[in-house]
Amino acid sequence: MMRIGATSVAATAVTVAMGLTGAASADVLATSWIGPDTGNWNVAGNWSLLTVPTNGADQYLVTIDTRSGANVLIDFTPTIDALTIGAGDAATLQNGRSLTFPVGPLTIDGTLELGSTGSFTNLVVSSDVLFTGAGVLQTSGSLNDRLYSNSNTRITIDAPLTFEGAATIGLNQTRLTNLGLMRATLPAGINLDLIGTDNVNAGIIESDGGTFSINSSTIDNTGGIIRALNGSTTQISSSTITSGEWTTDGDPASVVRVTNSTADDLLVTGLVVAPNGSSITILDAITVDDVLRLESTGSFTQLIGGGGDILLTGTGLITGTDHANNRIYSAANNRVTIDADLVVTGAFRLGLNQTRLTNLGILEASLPAGLTLDLVGSDNVNDSILRANGGTLSVDGTALDNTNGRIEATNGSEVTFSSSEIIGGELTTDALPGSLLRQTAANTFDSVLVTGPLVLNNGTSLNVDHQITIEDDVHLDSSGAFTQIVTSSVAVDTLLTGSGAITTSSHLNNRLYSANNGRITVDADLSIDGSMQIGVNQTRLTNLGLIDATLAPGITIDLVGADNFNSSTMRANGGDLRLTGTTIDNTGGILRAMAGSEVQYSSSDITGGILDDDDDVASVHRLVGGSTMDAVLVDTRLLLNNGVTLNVTDTLTIDGSVEVASTGAFTQIVATGDAALDGTGTITLNHGNARIYSGSGGLITFGPDLTVRGGGKIGVNQTQIRNEGTIIADLAAALTIDLVGAGLDNLGVMHVTGDGALDVLPSTFTNSGDIIIDETRKLDRSSGDVTQTAGQTVVDGEFEIDAGALRIQGGYLRGDGLVDGTVSIEGGTVAPGSSAGSLDVDGTFTQTVAGRYEVELGGLVAGDEHDTITVTGAAAVSGALDISALGAFVPQIGDEFVILTAASVTGRYGCVDGTLRSGFYTVVYDDTTITLVVASTPAKVGDFDGDGIVGPADLAFLLGAWGDCTNECCPADLGGDGSVGPADLAALLSNWG
Repeated sequence: MMRIGATSVAATAVTVAMGLTGAASADVLATSWIGPDTGNWNVAGNWSLLTVPTNGADQYLVTIDTRSGANVLIDFTPTIDALTIGAGDAATLQNGRSLTFPVGPLTIDGTLELGSTGSFTNLVVSSDVLFTGAGVLQTSGSLNDRLYSNSNTRITIDAPLTFEGAATIGLNQTRLTNLGLMRATLPAGINLDLIGTDNVNAGIIESDGGTFSINSSTIDNTGGIIRALNGSTTQISSSTITSGEWTTDGDPASVVRVTNSTADDLLVTGLVVAPNGSSITILDAITVDDVLRLESTGSFTQLIGGGGDILLTGTGLITGTDHANNRIYSAANNRVTIDADLVVTGAFRLGLNQTRLTNLGILEASLPAGLTLDLVGSDNVNDSILRANGGTLSVDGTALDNTNGRIEATNGSEVTFSSSEIIGGELTTDALPGSLLRQTAANTFDSVLVTGPLVLNNGTSLNVDHQITIEDDVHLDSSGAFTQIVTSSVAVDTLLTGSGAITTSSHLNNRLYSANNGRITVDADLSIDGSMQIGVNQTRLTNLGLIDATLAPGITIDLVGADNFNSSTMRANGGDLRLTGTTIDNTGGILRAMAGSEVQYSSSDITGGILDDDDDVASVHRLVGGSTMDAVLVDTRLLLNNGVTLNVTDTLTIDGSVEVASTGAFTQIVATGDAALDGTGTITLNHGNARIYSGSGGLITFGPDLTVRGGGKIGVNQTQIRNEGTIIADLAAALTIDLVGAGLDNLGVMHVTGDGALDVLPSTFTNSGDIIIDETRKLDRSSGDVTQTAGQTVVDGEFEIDAGALRIQGGYLRGDGLVDGTVSIEGGTVAPGSSAGSLDVDGTFTQTVAGRYEVELGGLVAGDEHDTITVTGAAAVSGALDISALGAFVPQIGDEFVILTAASVTGRYGCVDGTLRSGFYTVVYDDTTITLVVASTPAKVGDFDGDGIVGPADLAFLLGAWGDCTNECCPADLGGDGSVGPADLAALLSNWG
């Protein structure tokens, strides 16, 4: 050996002065292996310097490069500055030995093996040392092969160097930069345990036959790969890995397993697993292009956003085993973004009420344990798909802007909503059996489109803001507790739209209402079916769709305000429809009773529209409490329950029937002022306390095709009636008309028939229509005249007139009955019977000059074969007498017909019209009768009383008529010049005697 001082140079050694001037110096010596192909390090003769290289007084740079494949057995524990192993050569650090590098580098172009068989066998650095070369640093298969720094310094494994086998690296006192390949190829695997935050992997760390465990290490993996091959596992525990790639080779058993570690900006291109009870914390982002799986079997197994917003991106899958303790959340109320093309599928809890979410990918509950979404804040967004597909997707305590997203239930699974707010977007199903959207606690939906079945569980509330579009079925499933759709916006109306339906269970505690007196609009094409309460006395309603009470106990509508509208259909159809305390403009709308059901009204106000039914006799409308109708068409059977009032504001058109069904209490139709009751239908009064009247002395007009019938009261002494229709008194309970002011003006028909009686109390009573009193029936006019200007009065029963007269100023008085009172034929016609008949007058009878008596002759029997009038009081006649024969009857000369009998008879008919085949009609007047005689010669001129003598009585009659005639029938005008004067007197006197 040659030692070279400070002034000497030799090819085999280099001396480096150490320390300050005057201090001792150490030489750095280069030595090479010259020993056999296999030999021990600790043999001096095996080295070119003939000294065993180990640092002491000198420092060694060692080279093993024989070109012949030497294997140097390191059989003690040397420390050297540097080691170079040439290609084809090898060195083996034997069991229990250590090789320490204070400087480095370690260059391996061949092989360096750590050969522990049980004892610690260590490759140690005491400063930052570079491991380089194109060879292999390998181990024998024991974890007691160790590579580490004894002073927290750095080992750099340079490319293309390979470290492989089984070993312990780091011992938590080493920094590492890996640019090469580190492989766990033996079953004992590799444990990597580093110190510091500045470790780097820009090469490859992999398991390939053994587990590669990264423990408690922080590694910048930028440009690096951590992978598992050939069914092996790479285990990352309590570590932080930044950037780079985690991958596997596609072997189903190859896995990167991560336990309680942190990842940042990583790319996953293989199978990465978080085992039961472990956590992966993401600092910024992770890109999953293959599978990241959380494998809880009961313990919390989680993907955590650590400290800031994180991005989950890629084209792969984040999956969870079938356990709800798989969790994805942010630790500090920050945002998790699931990027487009990424699928999160399996069983999870996502959010834990401390996470904000933006979903651009697919979130899928694909396993029975399901996926629970529980977010914080109001700025969560779903712009893609949330899906139940094999498990339940539970949206719990979450506010979510779903404007561009879809929440869907598929393959017989459910999406459940609890204490959440969903804004916009679509809620849907795939229409397979069991695929369902379900509300399990109160939620809020705003501008949501529902295209699949949605069930609201018993006792839950769905708050709807602005709008909900229903294209399928929203089902309220109350079994006793309030189950409801509630709108809460005061300033903005809420629109329920779509072509679907809101349906319910058979319970009235299903409810639809506004919490703040706001408006709900049910749009065209939407139907509300089942049994429910609508309004709850705090809602305004516009119905453009169908409200259909299809289930018992029906639908109750209880609205607030005067501005509610129905321009479509509300109907009872298997269940009753009840309008309670509701004011509704029904113009253009229909309220309909079907399938034997009822529409009921209580304390409600209906304006316009139609009330109708399906022609089922059991399908009715019923007032169960006082209500008001105006401009309504009743094309159905409307029943007024005992004790209720139907107020009519202006017009009620009845094409069906209205039954005022009192059983003792006042039950009534009341006009609030002038009103018209019109239509082609019928109003039936069934009791003395069934009433029609105006509450303010107004005029009620019965339309021309309307029938009012039964027994009860019309008027109640505060009404005027204009009857253009038909009033029929046909019940044993009398029909009483008790009016004021203009009283009763009959232009239509008043008919007393059946078991009926008609009482008309004092007030004006005029008739220009028909008054018909059937046989055995009675019309009692208790006080005041009955004035007829047209039409007819047909008395086949009794017409009693107290303290007044029947004044026939136009039209006809007919019949075979009794007028119990004064009769005055003042311009109309009396014509007993319907053919030949007898009319009785229990009172006085007057026929004025404008009156007319039509007598029909069909035989000689008075009342049966020819007309007659029987008067119990005085009769005074004038005017016209018209005579006609019935059928084939021909009066003969000498026939006599008593046409009037009275207590006394005065006056003469001014005109007698009648023709005979032979003979002449002569009217014979005596004190109590008027007889029509068929004579062979005409009566003498001036014989006004028909007694065959012109005498004083006839003279008195002429003088009494002296002057201009006031009527066309003027019998004393013998000259026919329109006045009674001297010429007429002269004619009478010329026939005296």
